[in-house]
Amino acid sequence: MKLLSKLLLIAILVLMSVGLSQMTSVPAHAADAQPVVYHPTIDTYVQGNSTTVKKNDQIIDVKLKGDNEGSNTTRVALFKFDFNDFADTTIEQAKIRLYATTADSSPTRELKLSGIPYGSWVDDINTLTSVPTNNATEIGRFSVSTSGLPKWYEVDVTDYLKSQLAAKQASFKLEVTVANDKSKVTFASNEAASNKPELVLYKSEVEQVNTAPVASDVAIDGQAKVGGTLTGLYTFTDADGDADRMSTYKWLMADSESGTYSSVIRATYQTLQLTSALSGKYIKFEVTPVDAKGLAGAAKMSAAVAIEAVPVHEVYHPALDTYVQGNSTSVKKNEKDLVVKLKGTSEAANTTRVALLKFDTSQYDGNQVGQAILRLYATADTDSLENRDLMLYGVPYDSWQEDIASLAAIPANGTEIKGFSVKKSEVPKWYEIDVTDYMKSQMGTKQFSFKLVVTTADEKSKVVFASNEATDNKPELVLDSRPPVSTNTAPVASNVGISGVAEPGETLTGTYTFTDADGDAEGTSSCSWLMADTENGVYSALVGQTQKTLQVTSAHVGKFIKFEITPVDAKGLAGETKQSAAVVAIGAVNEGNKFIVNVTFNMSKLEPLKTLNANVTAANIGEVEKEVLVVVALYNQNDEIVNLSYSSKKLAAGQSDQIVAGFKLPGAVDGFKAKAVVWEGTDIQDASMIPLSNVVVLLN
Repeated sequence: MKLLSKLLLIAILVLMSVGLSQMTSVPAHAADAQPVVYHPTIDTYVQGNSTTVKKNDQIIDVKLKGDNEGSNTTRVALFKFDFNDFADTTIEQAKIRLYATTADSSPTRELKLSGIPYGSWVDDINTLTSVPTNNATEIGRFSVSTSGLPKWYEVDVTDYLKSQLAAKQASFKLEVTVANDKSKVTFASNEAASNKPELVLYKSEVEQVNTAPVASDVAIDGQAKVGGTLTGLYTFTDADGDADRMSTYKWLMADSESGTYSSVIRATYQTLQLTSALSGKYIKFEVTPVDAKGLAGAAKMSAAVAIEAVPVHEVYHPALDTYVQGNSTSVKKNEKDLVVKLKGTSEAANTTRVALLKFDTSQYDGNQVGQAILRLYATADTDSLENRDLMLYGVPYDSWQEDIASLAAIPANGTEIKGFSVKKSEVPKWYEIDVTDYMKSQMGTKQFSFKLVVTTADEKSKVVFASNEATDNKPELVLDSRPPVSTNTAPVASNVGISGVAEPGETLTGTYTFTDADGDAEGTSSCSWLMADTENGVYSALVGQTQKTLQVTSAHVGKFIKFEITPVDAKGLAGETKQSAAVVAIGAVNEGNKFIVNVTFNMSKLEPLKTLNANVTAANIGEVEKEVLVVVALYNQNDEIVNLSYSSKKLAAGQSDQIVAGFKLPGAVDGFKAKAVVWEGTDIQDASMIPLSNVVVLLN
């Protein structure tokens, strides 16, 4: 008889603390391991003081008698295995597999597997007193739960089998350790038709499985400004219980949140000291979790944190400024004035003057230019023409030399930056020209050159600016790392309304007044059309309707429509979204009675014991007062009316309102249907029977 026990032997103390462990932990073996399976040469069990030999039974029972039972109820199982044909001289892994078929009603019981000398018991053993107790080696304990049977149990016996390898024979004893009259467990024996006990031997190397650790909840904490310290935070978890001792860290930076991130040099600790080089940057923390055994998990990165930019405001005077006059050969670089003029039509060419300026900003500490302003001071020596236009160009830094003396030597090519006007009545005055975009395009060299010309031809168009050689009010190039503060005021949409006829086939137009305090023109304002079942209901946007007009279709019949507008100025700044009032409910017009009517039910099918209502929206678009009658009827399987309700309302010319009629449904509505119709009239007795709507039917 064979003892097929679901022995999950490695239920050691862990299983005892859990109480209901299903299997003992068996070491993982390599994927290429080739197991050799042996069945018992003999298995049996002995019962109390019985003398019956059980070796040929198809089951194996184990039990420890309860306190109130006789000793003959105790059962102990015995197994012998012979593995003489196992060719290897070493065993990498061994396990016993036992198949538990049934168990008594005790929820769980603990079992103990021991190794005993192969010759310590005979095949015909039939009494407990003959079961060997000396020289027994406990291998492990495990628990068998009554629930979930039948099932296999596996017990790792590697160490014990290694000690028996020379003899190539092994014997085991299985017994219950907890006394209980319902502790019996039955296993399939070697005489069973299937699921016989197994001794499984593995020849190949046992593979040590180490699960990679995981880093989660990666974040950054600390003061995100220069001088502060950031700390990388994360949660380390390891399925094997390995400690976090060797994880690696990295800090990364970029110029923008969605930009390309590169490693911060020598930043490999969990903390990062923020220096001025990181001002205005975006920072991320990256951790690669590594367990105490050196196994690394996947690298995880935090969200980006913006480092507060240290404001940089620097003023530069020209490295060189000059002007050239007509075909003159006089070098003007040391004069206190910068003169610009475009000759009048009756003047000689030599009266035209063009100014040139060079700036070197290599000492600029900012990581980027937020704003750049060129400031020029026009003096009172400006000629008498009230208004003249000027244009500022960017030109290559090396395109002119300091001793330039003629117009012919001035670089003709250049980047047009911005035009401005100088009025005689306003000078002396500082003029400011925004050169931010041009500066950003040239920040790689940090050297900039400008050309200034008058574009208004007039003999009195001359403008005199103070040069770098002037005592004060020298030209200035002002660089600021902060972008300019926007003074753009959001636009406003007012008088929002809808014009047009609210009937299928007609077009509605959204109307509004656009105003902008800054005088900005209207950009691409955002339009939407909204629809609801009732005037005060929930309005939803009509898909694809984003123009100022709406073509009315049958899908809009009986609905309430609003026009919505979000004003946007030419600079892209959006204002507050505004909506029109709802238009009168849209519906099909009965030409004879001049009504707009829509009928709906409050449910999608007849529901027993619920109240059924027909909800009608009606608008009198005629010129005289009319009575509107709503009739609702319930029909049974035989088309017989079993309930009826009606309601009426007087509508003045131009008035719209809602009318409700209904009743409670019976408990059984199989085969029933409800019909609703709108007539002209006060009640059924005096109704004109002139329909104002189609008949609407609701089925079960």
